[in-house]
Amino acid sequence: MNNDCVVRTSFYKYFHPKEALISNGILHQEVVRVGNNEPKEAKKKKPENAFLSNFVNVRDDDGNKDDENGGLTFLYPFGATLNIQSPAYGFLGSGPLSYPSNRPVAGAFVHPQSKGKLVVIGSVDMFNDEYFEKEENQKILVFHSDS
Repeated sequence: MNNDCVVRTSFYKYFHPKEALISNGILHQEVVRVGNNEPKEAKKKKPENAFLSNFVNVRDDDGNKDDENGGLTFLYPFGATLNIQSPAYGFLGSGPLSYPSNRPVAGAFVHPQSKGKLVVIGSVDMFNDEYFEKEENQKILVFHSDS
């Protein structure tokens, strides 16, 4: 956990700067699949420019995206960023419209032998009553209990 705070650089819907509306912060597509109740598919081969696709498909201030790939919009209030090292992986990020940009804000680790799971999120407030039903925060909680 870093000693910082994710701040929205442009204000839309939420006027407190630490209530960051993240619209392009999904780092792992399984979050989108489980959140939208889609069936598990066979793994597809990623295109060669898959890394750049995270930065090219930025949403505008209204939350619209030219090439909609099923991302989730979530509210990340009063949260910090994380430093994640292998074998753990990040599945939520701060997105390109927040500061610091494109930093992991949630990560997970699955122990290979015992299959024990550890999930770390930099903001516990996103699951409080005040923020739980805003945007698509409920879908993110479904991912944690299902993964």
